[in-house]
Amino acid sequence: ELSTITDVRGYIDPDRAREMLDARGVSYAIGRGGKADFLDKAMRTRRGAAVTWGGSHMVTLVHLDATRAGVIDNNEPNKVIWQSRDKFLEEWRDCGGWAVVLIYTPPPPNPYVAKK
Repeated sequence: ELSTITDVRGYIDPDRAREMLDARGVSYAIGRGGKADFLDKAMRTRRGAAVTWGGSHMVTLVHLDATRAGVIDNNEPNKVIWQSRDKFLEEWRDCGGWAVVLIYTPPPPNPYVAKK
């Protein structure tokens, strides 16, 4: 059951993530080496990405464009944390620069965007 992954405590590296996801039969892609194009593709296909953040913490990247990034932290799940693309990528790379994207078909629909 996928939900048991959230019960894991301690540091998770790409190899441990791969083991957990393989054991559960989940389709995924893991990007290493701080390559922004991996995250750009995840965003283009409307998939979030679990990314390293603040040392050994992971958050969900929900937006990445040419100028800014938005992440949701499980410690404040009702809030998107916005920062510049460059600052986000720098911090992500400083924290190991790896990410996990779940692969499923079809991707989710475009989100509704409220008009001001």
